[in-house]
Amino acid sequence: MLVARIVATVGPLLVVISSCSLHAAEPRSAADLLPPTVVAFAEMAEPAKFVDLVLNHPVRQQLDALEGIQQAYDSPQFLQLKAIVSVIEAQLGKPWPALIKSAAAGGVAVAVDAPSQGAVVVITAEDHETPADMLESLTNLLRADAAANGKPEPIETRDYRGLTVYRVGEARVAVLGHSLIATNKAELGQRIVDMHLDASGETLSQSDLYRRARRQAAEPASVWGYVDTEALRQAGVAKELFAGRAENPVLEVLVGGILTTLAKTPLVTISVTLTEAELKVDLGAPHDPAWVGEERAYYYGPDGQGSAPPLLHVKDELLAVSSYRNLSEMWLRAGDLFDEATNDQLAQAESNLATLFSGKDFGEEVLGAIGPELQFVVARQSFDDGPRPAIQLPSFALAVRLIDAETIRPEFRRTFQSLIGFLNVVGAMNGQPQLDLDMEKSADRQLITATYVAEEGANMDRLPINFNFSPSIGFAGDRLIVSSTKELAKELVDLVAIEGQEVPPRSNTWIQADLASLRQILDDNRGQLVAQNMLSEGHTKEEAEQEIGTLLDILRAGRDASVRLTPGDDVLHLTFELNFSRPENPKTR
Repeated sequence: MLVARIVATVGPLLVVISSCSLHAAEPRSAADLLPPTVVAFAEMAEPAKFVDLVLNHPVRQQLDALEGIQQAYDSPQFLQLKAIVSVIEAQLGKPWPALIKSAAAGGVAVAVDAPSQGAVVVITAEDHETPADMLESLTNLLRADAAANGKPEPIETRDYRGLTVYRVGEARVAVLGHSLIATNKAELGQRIVDMHLDASGETLSQSDLYRRARRQAAEPASVWGYVDTEALRQAGVAKELFAGRAENPVLEVLVGGILTTLAKTPLVTISVTLTEAELKVDLGAPHDPAWVGEERAYYYGPDGQGSAPPLLHVKDELLAVSSYRNLSEMWLRAGDLFDEATNDQLAQAESNLATLFSGKDFGEEVLGAIGPELQFVVARQSFDDGPRPAIQLPSFALAVRLIDAETIRPEFRRTFQSLIGFLNVVGAMNGQPQLDLDMEKSADRQLITATYVAEEGANMDRLPINFNFSPSIGFAGDRLIVSSTKELAKELVDLVAIEGQEVPPRSNTWIQADLASLRQILDDNRGQLVAQNMLSEGHTKEEAEQEIGTLLDILRAGRDASVRLTPGDDVLHLTFELNFSRPENPKTR
């Protein structure tokens, strides 16, 4: 039964074909063995180095020390997995890290072929004996397990051009030189073997697309790969993704320009790099500004040169976002961007907004008064010195540049005051607390705030969720700040008035998150999270507290994360980075 679990755990691609005595003088790369019809390819050049880094990574050491992780190690499922690994190690005479070092010294690659619609795995060893030895040991294990449990022979033997083929279900494996080839399609396996034995036909490494992808992929990388998006589009795969349309305005603002590129680009590369300090994932796609039509010029700016402003950094910051988006142009082009139902909703929204803005056209006159440089921040609130809501939410704010500040500033101010009055009327009808308006003004700055007033006798430590908010609007020079709280608005008004802010590298979008602040916000609401866990998962209070505590401890492993969208001269890069925190001494926590 234990060996049966090996099959279920390791997967059918490892139980398949044996090899013959054909040995190449030098190991060939995976791309030298595969056909040029591959549409998706990923390769890890140094698996042993990667595994060693993961096993000895400071983050793993931090996680291993957690009580919740230790309990997972003691679970029946993990103990079964350890037993399976032990059996494999005993049969092959090496611990599994050493097995990976010898069996995959030349790299591991995974690919998908278009004509056969098959997947293939290529594992290249340091010599030609190791793949055959591994297959023989695994085959013996499977047969012994089947015999011990009264089951029929699990492996079917066939011959193809002198190769003894071992087959379980649809899975097949062959050893060619130093490489173990595993596939789920006979047609694909036969084509690879034929190309190898006959030394004929173009290989993947010789194709123009592969070479272009290899040049484009970021270096160095722990794992790299690419997808032939042109072939996927022609095959009708993921039609919605490659159609170039977003489902709603929010999605359009976030990824509309990326969808334009996906609808035209011939390929997308991925590069994953892991070090002790960070995990970095870079997605790259050939990009031409000429692909961007008038309907999405708002996203990249004139000639694709629109650039995001500097990030705004505030106290207890959770999230900082900076982007280039001409919202007025997007709103006016809505008919070309969205379907009929969405445009009907936008028309209704525009009618209501026109009323709020004293009859002004929302797309042309309101959004048209705002520049395309947008900055957004989210920060943890501190309720140590004031009323405390039962559920504590972060504050957030939007900062924009006004094109004609002297003309439009009074209009925004009056609209905000009217909105607060409307909220008070509606709130009174629904038994909600009222907002009290206030104003602060200096020579070049102005702040208008609205603060909820607590009822007499209210529990000041368990106030309604409304008390997370003190809606505010601020002005500093040509800058407009719209904030959920007075404190954040005040901080940003002072911040944007400072000259000489850091000039960032040219990016279309830049997002940065502080994981320590996220952990603190979750910790502020630990009681609510525990209660929700008990309701949704059916856990006891102790189990829920442990699960939430483990989650918070896991977040300690990360320091911050970021996302950047950068249009280069001919390649669009979307880059994700996770920076790890330094290990903490548990006694100091």
